Amino acid sequence: MQAIGDLEIVYEDAALLVVNKPAGLLTVPLERKGAAPSVQSQIETYLRPFGKRRPFVVHRIDQDTSGLVVFAKDAATQSRLK
Repeated sequence: MQAIGDLEIVYEDAALLVVNKPAGLLTVPLERKGAAPSVQSQIETYLRPFGKRRPFVVHRIDQDTSGLVVFAKDAATQSRLK
């Protein structure tokens, strides 16, 4: 199974990326916790070599919760899934 740092990639295709988020990690960066690492920032670093600018979060889970998190690789996919 492929990984992004501590994140296990559960599923990936041309439009979606599903990762297993560990407890203690933010799903997306927060202004009030600017220095805290997030799933979104780790995925952004992973996608950069493929010419993608940023992942689009489909849903979030709390920092202290572990579980699967879905990111779209483009805005149109995110819109369809929301």
